[in-house]
Amino acid sequence: MATKKNNGLGTVVFIMFILILFFSQVNKCSSGNKKNTSAYSKAKKAQNELQFSDDFNISIANQDDLGLSLVLAVDCSGSMDDYPTEGGKSKKFEAASESIKEILVFIKDFYKENLEKDSIILKLSIVTFSDVVNIVYPLTEIDENTINAMIEFASQPSNFDPDGQTAIGDTIAKGAEILAQSGTIFKSLIIISDGENTAGTDPGLVLDSLVNNRNNKSTKDFPVLTNNILVSFVGFDIDTGKFTALEQGGAKLTQADNKEQLNETLKNLFLSDISKLEAE
Repeated sequence: MATKKNNGLGTVVFIMFILILFFSQVNKCSSGNKKNTSAYSKAKKAQNELQFSDDFNISIANQDDLGLSLVLAVDCSGSMDDYPTEGGKSKKFEAASESIKEILVFIKDFYKENLEKDSIILKLSIVTFSDVVNIVYPLTEIDENTINAMIEFASQPSNFDPDGQTAIGDTIAKGAEILAQSGTIFKSLIIISDGENTAGTDPGLVLDSLVNNRNNKSTKDFPVLTNNILVSFVGFDIDTGKFTALEQGGAKLTQADNKEQLNETLKNLFLSDISKLEAE
């Protein structure tokens, strides 16, 4: 009888030992899954945030001086080396160069006649993009020397030489970073492009982050707002129907089939921005 009892006790001990080993492995797997899930969540969060650079000036991010900050972003991808579908003597990058020059001249005259006397702030930046985004002129409060330099730059089509792909999403993200630290109450990004996004981040994801104020510099105590940035997309010699996702994401779409329409579109977008400023 003692032998049978000992055998039964040994069996129970053995079963308990097996169960302990089993549950310890389950806990390890569970712990590992939690770590993996946490890492995935952090990666997902970073993917859905605008990633502003280390030198982002958070001290003026929520400053709202009476004024307008405008970023003009020009597509310099390879397709801009083509002639517009409607024809004409100028290639698309040459037409864009001329249109940027003309809108800068218009802005210069408008500012001197209508805004300067009221001490209203007007800041401008010029950005070019293909595979990467290049800040040609950082956002600067205009004076005669600054805007004359911008006009001179735009007067040289070679400064917009086309090459590479089209990073529209990255351009929106960089424009948002520039404008989020502009310090003015009104912020406008105007993008001129003849093609769909072919490089960098998906524009839809970028716009979603912008509209929902998701960025790596925003905290609970010091939120960095981006949903007050107006994004306007000018489809130059391309059907804007291809960009409905951008419109659904909050961007304003306009189509321009030639240089004359591009000139008029840029002027109207600027005046629309100014009308909001003058209403204050």
